[in-house]
Amino acid sequence: MPVFQYRFGDGIEQAKAIIDAGIAGKPFVGTVETMWRRGPDYYAVPRRGKWATELGGVLMTHAIHQHDLFTYLMGDVKRLFGRVATRVNAIEVEDCVTASLELENGALGSFTATLGAAEEITRLFLTFENVTFESDYEAYNPGAKPWRIQPRNPETAAGIEALLKDWKHVPSRFETQMARFHAALLGEAPMPVTSADSRRALELVTAFYHSSTTHEDVALPIASDHPRYQSWVPPQFRAA
Repeated sequence: MPVFQYRFGDGIEQAKAIIDAGIAGKPFVGTVETMWRRGPDYYAVPRRGKWATELGGVLMTHAIHQHDLFTYLMGDVKRLFGRVATRVNAIEVEDCVTASLELENGALGSFTATLGAAEEITRLFLTFENVTFESDYEAYNPGAKPWRIQPRNPETAAGIEALLKDWKHVPSRFETQMARFHAALLGEAPMPVTSADSRRALELVTAFYHSSTTHEDVALPIASDHPRYQSWVPPQFRAA
């Protein structure tokens, strides 16, 4: 089972419940900001910052969970135009990225991530037809605390209040994912995360690297005939 531990906790699950209940309405736009800090001491570990051992930088090892939250709540990505750069550390892989996205449902999005921030935060800001959601800023656990939920009108506010009035606390991160995985193994619940979720996350990474190299939009999903379907690692860093 893929591990997407950021999906679990009161904040993220309340937002998901509101969206799934149809209260939020049509998604409009959303942003994801991953502003973390990594320096030479972090990359002193030999396996870090290298294509052969990490397969990427901030996209693969830091922002992938936050980008998963975006698609989990907003929907599948149709096209992505991205940029990657190495500006903070003397490493092989990228430590700064940005992208513009078009979703299958017509919504728009943007991703920004860096490992050169002075203050570490993770923030999702999602605007729907009837509700705007803003995550907690906790860098490594943005789904735990209740999110800022702004209903557009009194009717929406009443619907949200009714939906959440008997809310029961959901422990965040691994505690809930592993408990639900156990329940799935016992046949008591569906799998909380699937291989399809993992594939979607890796397709986003593939699109990022391809777009940054070609300076073109990339259509998703990534088909088997895509030039980076087998690997996005630059040729000079691939094993012989």
